[in-house]
Amino acid sequence: MAPLHFLILAGPTASGKSELAIQIAEHLKTEIIGADAYQIYHGFDILSGKPDSVQRQRVPHHLIGVLPSSELGDAARYARLAIATIRELNRSGQVPLVVGGTGFYLRALTHPLPDLPARNAVCAANLLLRRFLPS
Repeated sequence: MAPLHFLILAGPTASGKSELAIQIAEHLKTEIIGADAYQIYHGFDILSGKPDSVQRQRVPHHLIGVLPSSELGDAARYARLAIATIRELNRSGQVPLVVGGTGFYLRALTHPLPDLPARNAVCAANLLLRRFLPS
């Protein structure tokens, strides 16, 4: 399988990443892939620093608002989606810019996570209940 080619711009929320990323992507004639645990959800527009419609018109953005809030997003799922998007852009000759502040998502992309069994929602809920409710 061909290696992935991408650049990363990372930093804390409200540090100016979005505008800088757009300027870089315009200069390189490439596209942006979001790497944010909240921006990936549709409807989480407030307080997530999600690029606005004007910014998204300047440069195509991927993995922004792609999951409904009813679905579970985690680092492993993000990495699978990001890898597929990077491969697609690489095939078209682009080296995308991955932009975000979610370090674990970026780490999952650059250092693949081990294959683990799927979480058991009932088991997780029971553990939480036992921990926070008096016996």
